[in-house]
Amino acid sequence: MIKICAIYARSSVTNAEFAQNLQIDRCTILATSCGDEVSATYADSGVAANAGKPELRRLLADCVAGRIDTIYTSSRDRISRNLDDFLSFMSITQKHDVQVLFLEDAV
Repeated sequence: MIKICAIYARSSVTNAEFAQNLQIDRCTILATSCGDEVSATYADSGVAANAGKPELRRLLADCVAGRIDTIYTSSRDRISRNLDDFLSFMSITQKHDVQVLFLEDAV
């Protein structure tokens, strides 16, 4: 069975594009080392935690719709620094059998 893998990156810094590209590159290396091919990338540029994260919402919608099997992201705080928000994200992904892999756990 082919896995449908995605990467999520977020940066709220001034040089967001560079930070995001670094996250995406590192997650792509991890996915490849796990034998996965990345099908989609979701990236919120220059988005602070309270700015809504439109790409994260789109990623979750794709998970609920069954379009994503595995998510790679650099660290837990890229999803959310707020524990309740993070746990809500994990609850939704688990409910839809989506595996979430964090680069920080692979190091």
